[in-house]
Amino acid sequence: MTIISSNDREVISDFLKRNDLFCYFNLVLGAESGRNKKKKLKTVLKKFQIPKEKTYFITDTIRDLKEVKDLGIKTMAVTWGYHAKSKLKKENPDFIVDSTKELLKVFL
Repeated sequence: MTIISSNDREVISDFLKRNDLFCYFNLVLGAESGRNKKKKLKTVLKKFQIPKEKTYFITDTIRDLKEVKDLGIKTMAVTWGYHAKSKLKKENPDFIVDSTKELLKVFL
């Protein structure tokens, strides 16, 4: 798993370490890697040779959904973040989840 964020990589890494989650992620790309998430995602797909059909992009913003729309990957919107569920729905993500429990059901 990889985190692609507009936040600082150090902030994300510190959070993951404090919560014993760091070991679950292969890579953290933060703001220092640029703001374009589509470009970062393409880099990750190429680096790890991940098939698009096995890739999920999880976000809480409509901007992110719009940015990666044409990459041919599955998109998932989470409703506990930045944008409201009603706004996220308008971007037609493949999945919309209201809890981490629902998120996990998609993968299990």
